[in-house]
Amino acid sequence: MFRKTSMYVMVFTAVLLLSPTYSVFSASASARSDLVFAPYSNPRDAYAALKADEVDILCMDLGPNQKMDVEVDTSLLISGYPKLDYFEYALNNNYSIPSYPNAQSPTNRLEVRQAIAYLVNKTYIIRNILLGGGVRIDQPMPAPQRSWCNESVVGSNYPYPYDPSTAAQLLATLGFNDTDGNGWLNYPVDWPGIYGEDTTSYPLEVLVNVNVVGGSQIGSYLVSQLQATLASAQWPEGYVGGGFKSNKVEPDPFIFPFILNSRDYHVYTSKFSTSRFPTHLYFCYHSQFWCEDGFNYVTNCEHPVLDQYLEELYFAHSLEEAKVACKKACGYMADNCVSVPFWTSLAFQAWRKQVPGVICMDGTGINNKYTYINAYRADENAPVRIAISTPHMLNIVYSYWLQDWEILNSIYPHLLNINPYDLTSDQPWVAQDWQVGAWRESQEVEPKTNATYWIRKDVGIVAPDSGLFMRNYTAHDVEFTIWYHYAFSDAWNWPVVMDVHHTRIVDDYTVEVYFDKYDYSLLYDVGTEMPLLPKNEVISQLCYVSNASFSLPAVSASTEYQFTDQQVVQMVGLSLETSLMVEGVDYEIVVNSTENCHNVIHFLKPQPAGTYYAAYYTPKWKPTGYYLGSDHGLTWQDTMYSLGSHYPYTSPFDLKKNMHFFLDPPLGETDWRWYWGEAPKPRSGYFQINIFDVVKATASYCHRGDGPYDPQYFPGADLDVSDLGHIGIYDIVSITGKYGMKWGKPPP
Repeated sequence: MFRKTSMYVMVFTAVLLLSPTYSVFSASASARSDLVFAPYSNPRDAYAALKADEVDILCMDLGPNQKMDVEVDTSLLISGYPKLDYFEYALNNNYSIPSYPNAQSPTNRLEVRQAIAYLVNKTYIIRNILLGGGVRIDQPMPAPQRSWCNESVVGSNYPYPYDPSTAAQLLATLGFNDTDGNGWLNYPVDWPGIYGEDTTSYPLEVLVNVNVVGGSQIGSYLVSQLQATLASAQWPEGYVGGGFKSNKVEPDPFIFPFILNSRDYHVYTSKFSTSRFPTHLYFCYHSQFWCEDGFNYVTNCEHPVLDQYLEELYFAHSLEEAKVACKKACGYMADNCVSVPFWTSLAFQAWRKQVPGVICMDGTGINNKYTYINAYRADENAPVRIAISTPHMLNIVYSYWLQDWEILNSIYPHLLNINPYDLTSDQPWVAQDWQVGAWRESQEVEPKTNATYWIRKDVGIVAPDSGLFMRNYTAHDVEFTIWYHYAFSDAWNWPVVMDVHHTRIVDDYTVEVYFDKYDYSLLYDVGTEMPLLPKNEVISQLCYVSNASFSLPAVSASTEYQFTDQQVVQMVGLSLETSLMVEGVDYEIVVNSTENCHNVIHFLKPQPAGTYYAAYYTPKWKPTGYYLGSDHGLTWQDTMYSLGSHYPYTSPFDLKKNMHFFLDPPLGETDWRWYWGEAPKPRSGYFQINIFDVVKATASYCHRGDGPYDPQYFPGADLDVSDLGHIGIYDIVSITGKYGMKWGKPPP
């Protein structure tokens, strides 16, 4: 017993003595302003606070009446942004529907689908039904994903411009005609299961989702186009025009059984919300997800080429491969008129005129990291006041509401970031560079993904309340973050680390992450979705040091042994008898994937028989609560150490700028484009104010943000404090005065 206890102490002490001491690089950068978040229980009160000059930025979308009010209030500015959603007429491609089991469905025929597309006036819908609250799209993905689109079938190249006469000609080629003169089209005499009957006997069923904006009106619009507009269109000589009888069905609130189970419709007014990349295409349109109980409502299993393209997209080995596959899939879907996409939501947000530097990000709006490091009060030296919905909790592990992360994102950044105006453009953040590769557990199995992240050496961690500089962030912190999140499979962030198999520290600023499957997108799970924790400052608050001993016979390299039933966050040290072993050289800790536990030793070198002594960190408890672990007595002052742009001061709603943040943006940075240095990796790089910033600003020259919404107004270029709300010559001068300036370069 004495020998075991002494060995644990020896292992723990030896590891502490051998632990790296990190060089301190004291950065002088920071965000431009302090922040104060003001929670409101409803948008009405938050908007009233904006009007009363009690807050500066309203992080909520404006309602229609609020938008009109902002447009006549000269103290407020307005901007719009396309959301990450899209709407379409989803066309049921199945051969038949349950209501007409023996008849070929009209929308099973390409020409009928094309005719429907020609009857849709997207401009009219956006202008008159949505009242301007939409952005036209021609492919089934949100407008912010435009760089993934197939350029040959969008805009002026879209194959189905509004043209009712072409719709009539297409139906005529199939043999549709008003043969009985009653004003309704008859099916062709050879139409399977119908044989010339009137469309009143077999009408098109238009299923309407009334839970989306304008849903009922959009359904009524299509019915009107199929009936009245088609009847009055110019038909080919020899044909009598008529309407295609259609029924508008509103099964609210039980719409999904009609969609997912019976598929008893021809057209469905559909809405999809997506993430940053268009991987939704695979789940929405691949036949795999619709064939268990019936044919795919989109592909009818008749389009194996589309399935192939969607698989190439979802299982791509690189971002470039994914884009190529996406463009092929979208081109195919347009050529075959799989659906009729027509708009992405356009949301509107407002802020007070005294705050320049606001960044309106695609898919997000003005509530984003760029705004919070760039915006400031021009009227006085005071914090920027931000109205948000009341947070559910401020717990980095368990928070999942958007309003929670409106605050937490300023404290806990991510390894990678995204350009605010091009969501396909990856940018370095806490990691200055990264690389994706492949690895194998053995030569007999398929490859799996691994990713290397190189950490900037100037990411300063500061204490809550005081802002005291602690040290710089390292690869050891990243590794701790992964395995602490992994310990709680019921937590909101667990899915972003669930596929990690093991990690390896290369040096203090380089960490390798090995995943348990082959998927390029895993880079982003850890890179852009995992909020970063500091290790040294919080580990004693969140973890115990546990011990175990076990005896093994001689082991060979690649032997695996589960040494504990506990969830291991990180090893403190492992020794064989009296010899201290080196993690990453002699062994590594991997997951027991069947139990979702990080508690298996994988030996990298052969070892003789003997007794092993292990010391390792285990979670004290689930860190639930409003704050991390507050259910167990912790306060925000105990754990909210920040490596982000701001740190909590008097409370987590009152944030001071982190004077050791790694970025210090100059006023004049407009496009936020990152320029990479030359290989080899890890590459350096920088932001630069150059001709692209000037061009982006001049595109909105003389446009205004006060008054009626102007889509050409670009808030990121509104810098002249003497004329805020207007892009004028002094805004351009503010940019050109810093022309050529490089900033944000990581230290060597």
